[in-house]
Amino acid sequence: MVEMNRMFYGWWIVGACFIISVYIGSVIFFGFTAFIEPLVKEFGWSYTQVSFAASIRGMELGIFSPLIGFLVDRYGSRKLLFYGILITGIGILLLSFTRSLSMFYCAFIILSVGACGCMSVVTMTVIAH
Repeated sequence: MVEMNRMFYGWWIVGACFIISVYIGSVIFFGFTAFIEPLVKEFGWSYTQVSFAASIRGMELGIFSPLIGFLVDRYGSRKLLFYGILITGIGILLLSFTRSLSMFYCAFIILSVGACGCMSVVTMTVIAH
């Protein structure tokens, strides 16, 4: 007899991809604007200098998305999600040690590379499979 109370395993995957996408999207993409004013006040950088990090992130995502698609096909979504989350965590950790504008940009590039590894191209592939 089949147990009807068990949830289909695929829904757990959809839920995990949803949580990953919401976290990455809210913290790295849409939530970044909440940090512009505190960064300007703390370090004395201009709004342009701080906002340039968001431009770097957008440029990096546009450039590397085709590469991420190739890597998903070659190595699978699970590995890319794992390393994407790991690299994103390292990027967030490095942002906490920021003392200069160049270090801020480097940490943001690392953060963006990690975010690219666990955003829409990868999560949609997971859900489709």
